[in-house]
Amino acid sequence: MATKKSKNAAKAKSPAKSKTIAKAIAKPKAKVAAKAVIKPKAKVVKKAKVVEKSKPIANLNGEVWKKVSGSDNDYRVSNKGRVKSYFFDTVNGKLIKGKNVNGYLAVDMVVKGQRKLAYIHNLVASSFVRKPSPKHIRVAHADWKKQNNNAENLMCITQKESYARNAEFNAKKFGAFRSVNAKLSAEKVKDMRKEMKAGKTQASLAKKYKVSLMTISRIATGKSWSSVK
Repeated sequence: MATKKSKNAAKAKSPAKSKTIAKAIAKPKAKVAAKAVIKPKAKVVKKAKVVEKSKPIANLNGEVWKKVSGSDNDYRVSNKGRVKSYFFDTVNGKLIKGKNVNGYLAVDMVVKGQRKLAYIHNLVASSFVRKPSPKHIRVAHADWKKQNNNAENLMCITQKESYARNAEFNAKKFGAFRSVNAKLSAEKVKDMRKEMKAGKTQASLAKKYKVSLMTISRIATGKSWSSVK
């Protein structure tokens, strides 16, 4: 009887032992690593490097610079007829010599994404030469030298005056131009100078005294009638 009871007791205890063994054998659950929260990196805005490639441009005596309007890039024009670009050198700029186009100096500029040719005398005139009226759409060189783009040598004239100048130039070139100095006197030249100081245009004086624009220009610059003050 004792033997049967001990067997029954062993059987009764066996499920508990099996559970204990099972717990001991059971593999530990793998720990799930918590996902790291990655914060987005702040964008670093790089500043454009300014590279100084040329020496500062020395101004001529009395030279004034103004920005050229209408161009995609930064161009400057001076009253002395010089042009500089800040495309390659954003600090000092770089002088542009210009190219010869039919005897005139011109530069290439980018306007609304397209390359266009701009005559330097037109750039100077638009910034420094007074335009008497909307009809004065042409720019002429007072001394007839196409590459002398100093503002003092430029004047705005009408289409009609431009035709007259061309006719005058052709007549002079072929030797048919008659001197007009005979029409003038010292008194008239004095009056002219007074009217110039008062703001009268060379074109209006040429019409009034019935002489050429070239004559008025030479008087204004002192190349003619220099003895008359």
